[in-house]
Amino acid sequence: MRSTSNYGSGFLDGDVSRPPAGAYTVDLALGKSFGENWNLRFSALNVANNHYRLDNSNTFGGSHFTNAREFAFQLKLPLPLLRSIDRAAPKSASRDLD
Repeated sequence: MRSTSNYGSGFLDGDVSRPPAGAYTVDLALGKSFGENWNLRFSALNVANNHYRLDNSNTFGGSHFTNAREFAFQLKLPLPLLRSIDRAAPKSASRDLD
């Protein structure tokens, strides 16, 4: 299990006496291995679903905000086909060029 917590207040908006409000995000990840080649992982980003402005740049890109809550699942398992191809490959690829 892994947990990450981030805190920040973003960039100043021209008025140094009034910094933006602080904001936080919490990320979690859980993983489990089954044998040597099987892995299962679950990740949750921005668990508290906090939305805050990252910047207010005056460019064509516009203002940017944090991403909403995100979930991801990952399953890693062996591919027998790749193993058989690897075993069938010749051990030495060097040839004499006479």
